[in-house]
Amino acid sequence: MKEERPPDKGIFVYALPRDRHNPRGRYNPYDLQVVSAQEARELPMYFTASATSVTLVSICIVQVELVNAMNHIYFKLSECT
Repeated sequence: MKEERPPDKGIFVYALPRDRHNPRGRYNPYDLQVVSAQEARELPMYFTASATSVTLVSICIVQVELVNAMNHIYFKLSECT
């Protein structure tokens, strides 16, 4: 018998690890605390949770020059095929 998931209406919350302020706290991605969107988005890593999933969002800042170089290499390689 297949368990049915609740319908996902696109509503979600932002969350952060509960022990984030404790320097001795262990990282536990299963012990999350709901926070405001502003608090979560100020950090380079946060979670979102909806009725059907929990997602880890990790923001990485990349220099424009590196992206341009990678694009150039990608398009040069794609011309070879």
